[in-house]
Amino acid sequence: MRLEKVLAKDIFSFNFKDYVMSATIINFGYSFHEAQVGIERNDVSCVQERCRHFLIELCYHIQSRLPSNIEVLEKINLLTPENATSQVKRPNITTLAAIFQCCSGKNIFTCKSDYREVAEPTSN
Repeated sequence: MRLEKVLAKDIFSFNFKDYVMSATIINFGYSFHEAQVGIERNDVSCVQERCRHFLIELCYHIQSRLPSNIEVLEKINLLTPENATSQVKRPNITTLAAIFQCCSGKNIFTCKSDYREVAEPTSN
């Protein structure tokens, strides 16, 4: 099952472990492939399984933090390059700026002003 097909309401209880591939067929990337040269197959399998277990644990930890951060994740698409540079339809980022106000040190109006400057063409 692909994660895109999981309904938003089910993401909080989705059991990733049931859908993760076997460690032997997960592509861990070029660096992993290069690093395994000269290492015994049993040791490589052990590392692959530990990496798989780590990925599952990571998913569970992210999943446990989703309820408090879902609003941020839903609004983060306001910052896509297409939205940020659009001359036609500029999204309202007030709510998103308010969420980040505590850690950015900027007030909402400064954030909105900075965001508006992104789409304005510069004159040289």
